[in-house]
This record gives sequence, C-alpha cells and structure tokens, in this order.
Amino acid sequence: MGMPFVFDAGPLSYFARAGRLETLRAICEDSPCAVTDAVLEELQRGSNTYPSLLDVLGAPWLERVSLAGLHELAIFAEYAQVLGSSREGDVGEAATLAWAEIHGAVAIVDDQAAANAGRQRKVETHGTLWLVVRGLRSGDLTEPDAVQLVGALLDAGAWFPLSGAEDFIPWARGEGLLD
Repeated sequence: MGMPFVFDAGPLSYFARAGRLETLRAICEDSPCAVTDAVLEELQRGSNTYPSLLDVLGAPWLERVSLAGLHELAIFAEYAQVLGSSREGDVGEAATLAWAEIHGAVAIVDDQAAANAGRQRKVETHGTLWLVVRGLRSGDLTEPDAVQLVGALLDAGAWFPLSGAEDFIPWARGEGLLD
C-alpha cells in the first residue's frame, strides 16, 4: 500500500466539478485517501454554487479525518498563522497540511503558498497535475486520456501553468515528470 494522501479542497473540487472523481479514485487506488473536516465543510458550502461537490462528501474511498488534541491543534494554528486568514480556503489548507505532517501523509494542495508552507516543515506536497502524471506513470491514463482530463479540469476552473490542455505533456516532460 502506498503513502497516504490527504486532500485540500481545490483538487477535489476540480475533479468533482469535471465529473471525474472516479478517475481520481483510480489514480489514487493504491494509497489510503483522507480529507479533513475543514475541507469537507468548505466543499459543503461550495455545493450551493456547484452541486457536484456533494459527490465528494459521499465518496466512500475518502476517509473523513479530524484534528484533535492539543498537539494537532497547535500545528494547525502554526499553519493558519503562516497562511493568514485572508481567504476561506486557508483553514482547509492549514488543516490538510497539519494532518499530513502529523500522520506522515502527502498533502495534495494546489495553492503555492500552502505547498511552500508544508515543504518548509518537511511535508511532502503535490498538486493536481502531479496526480495526472501519477495516472500516466501507473498506466491508469494514456497520454490522450491525460490531455482530455487536464482539459476537463481546466474547464472546471482549475488553474495550471499551461496555455491549454495540449501543453500538458510537453510541460510534464519539460519538468522531468515523465520518462
């Protein structure tokens, strides 16, 4: 079994809004997957605008986890302070990073400030495009499937350092993510 993943709202939101949660499940099938209460609450609030986010709440392959105890709450508070409170998503990112740090999980976050905060504390962090590359490397996705998936994620509101989905494979090769 692979290293556990804990998801922030962004990646889950993009996959849900694109109707591709099953693809995400397949990509992550060999790793336990978790989502914090804070992130689920964020997605619940967003479901008023995007009803497909409710699909995340009922996904049986995502374990709902909480931060409990003074040690866990102290680490959460440290992340919350670093990330600030300017955005609603900061709470979910702080909870995701704290849980990942405490439980030795990979934090799946797209926000660069959050990823940097995690890396500074030696938390392994990756984003949505890393998951797509993971799907390619495992054989769950072909190159055309991956390009189509990236296009669907972009259409669902994801922001990637690409001009369009067709740039994904050259970008991944240029980043040294594909052999």
